[in-house]
Amino acid sequence: MTLQKQYTPGCLITKGPVGCVDRFLIPTDGSEYVIGSGQASSMPVENSFISGEHLALGTESGGCYIKDLNSTNGTRLRDEVIEADHRYTIVDGDEITLAEGELILMFRTHVAMVEEAGRLPQFQPRDGTGDLGIYVDLGKHEVYIDGKKVLPDIQGKPFELLALLFESGGNLVTKADISLRLWEDRWKKQEAKQDAYGVVVAEEYWYEDEDSKTNPGEIHQLVRRLRRRLKEYSDFEYVQSVRGEGYKLIGSSK
Repeated sequence: MTLQKQYTPGCLITKGPVGCVDRFLIPTDGSEYVIGSGQASSMPVENSFISGEHLALGTESGGCYIKDLNSTNGTRLRDEVIEADHRYTIVDGDEITLAEGELILMFRTHVAMVEEAGRLPQFQPRDGTGDLGIYVDLGKHEVYIDGKKVLPDIQGKPFELLALLFESGGNLVTKADISLRLWEDRWKKQEAKQDAYGVVVAEEYWYEDEDSKTNPGEIHQLVRRLRRRLKEYSDFEYVQSVRGEGYKLIGSSK
């Protein structure tokens, strides 16, 4: 059975000690999800570098936050050390690192908890065309093609690109979306603007820095590298180009 809710914020574990969970949900009832080496934590982690109560995650005002609980070895958000006991808003795709890489989380606004042990989840594209024949386990950083695990593991930006395409559910992912996800440091965020009465008059948005724009050739070369890895397991071209727009993940006819 798959647990599904309208709003299921949570985190995927991209790196963790043996026995660590793959993913977890962040409570929306006002309580906090606590990660630490103490057995009373929501997620006890057997690691001497992680404090007894290291990090808390919760929700407020419809969004999610993290808070370092005065840990010994600290917490990083988007590769920046955060202050203890201060709430930091997190957005979809944010990476959270505990104790300099001992445990790494990726925040997602929607997470499905698969409860059937040992069953490989089947991905269904939104257009209803059926199983793609390719599955990306975001928590373990593993890729399966026709049920076979791709070895060695696809890592770095090729994996990030594949994960983004997989998450899109077969829909188009524009080159701008790829650039923002894989090279976020080249983008700047324009915060939302409010009038004197607190009414939002301009929504927040991201824009690419003119001095460090992503070259389309970088994305093209990255796609080529990913296709070469996938081709080792199937001649089918899962990553399809949409001329002048971007890319999408399509399924084989198997």
